[in-house]
Amino acid sequence: MEDKFGYQQDIKNGDGIIRARTTGGHLRSWDIPRTLKALEVVKKEWGNLEYPGVYILFDAGGKKVYIGEAKDICNRLKTHMATPEDKIKD
Repeated sequence: MEDKFGYQQDIKNGDGIIRARTTGGHLRSWDIPRTLKALEVVKKEWGNLEYPGVYILFDAGGKKVYIGEAKDICNRLKTHMATPEDKIKD
């Protein structure tokens, strides 16, 4: 689905991942479920590179609960899942 700003969102795939990008093809954002399986799919697509960026965690109701940045997003999100702080457990 494309909007008037030239931003395209792909449909959710079988792993629950949604990718969005500009119509020029540059990847801009990923919506990744909080599961190790989805994170492994992303890591496999990115290869063994450290992929830096900013991330936002939401609770089950869609409320923003945490914003962070990391040199390697996949490894940081794995840490959040393995030992979550109280404010991000849900």
